[in-house]
Amino acid sequence: MRKTLFIRSLILITCLAASGCALSGGSEKNCRIYSKVEFSKDYVQFLKHLGADRQYTDEFKQIEIVAGQIRLNLEADEIAGACRAADICLALCRHLTNRYYREFLSPAAQRLEKEISELGGFDSMALPKQQTSALENIKQEPAIHPHQDAFSAVSRVIDDIDTVLETSSDLRSAFTETLSVDELFTRQSCELSENGRRIIRDLISKAVSIASETPFEFVEIRFKVIGYTDQLDFGKESPLLKTVLNQIDDRPPESGPERRRFLNRRLSKMRARAVAEYIDFAGLRIKTGKAGRFTLITEAVGRGEDPPPDVRPPYPIPDQRRRICRIHVFCARR
Repeated sequence: MRKTLFIRSLILITCLAASGCALSGGSEKNCRIYSKVEFSKDYVQFLKHLGADRQYTDEFKQIEIVAGQIRLNLEADEIAGACRAADICLALCRHLTNRYYREFLSPAAQRLEKEISELGGFDSMALPKQQTSALENIKQEPAIHPHQDAFSAVSRVIDDIDTVLETSSDLRSAFTETLSVDELFTRQSCELSENGRRIIRDLISKAVSIASETPFEFVEIRFKVIGYTDQLDFGKESPLLKTVLNQIDDRPPESGPERRRFLNRRLSKMRARAVAEYIDFAGLRIKTGKAGRFTLITEAVGRGEDPPPDVRPPYPIPDQRRRICRIHVFCARR
């Protein structure tokens, strides 16, 4: 993470330098040349901080030779020569970046997805959406082309490195609890039972204990609560049906499987929200060590009759395997 912050600083300095050139009255053409030359030098530093000088010794030596030509041209006030050398340097850097992406970042993303699939009962969609989509993109061939803007190319690689580091950190501290709705809620309701509240308090304590072992000064503990149901229908006089209908704004279908699926999805979301809200409430009362070190963030999702990822057919009715709330917990740098 520190590496990418350093690299972002290099890019910012280059941008500020180019802006300063324009403000000081330099011609637009000379400013563009100056920006390209400066960025080519920073790109070399970027690759060095990725370890490319050790991983790709011969290729990096070639880049350093061209970077030396840029420096010599600048010293001789040969601006056009420096610009040509910078173009060559950027092309070589792009090529090496693509290779690094293919040989290190893409396999790292694949390993992370394998780790996710091996976590019992883990739903990859429990990860923040930007992480799951980014991991999928990283697995593909990188879109860094010879004529692509160098700034955007480097920026993408930096973002993807951040994603891999952040996801890896999340998974090291990740755990999942699968809880039966019969354990959590009073019968025929969306209200947590006393036993359910105790279970959730224990879960928060476990998460805080894990967060205390992380090396981060400030830690964000994320709870993603996912509610599921089986395909059991609602009786016409069911108290649970009345509860669901009283708490939804949209009108359900009149009858048939569509009505049942609609109501079950709303029910699963309401129960997930009840768990998340109690985590928010109880988390305020949990002793979290140094003041302000931990921040608890919750998200509630209702999947209704969609089967949990580790539950296989056949699906009987009722099906206790699907009448659950699954809570995914991550600890990450805040």
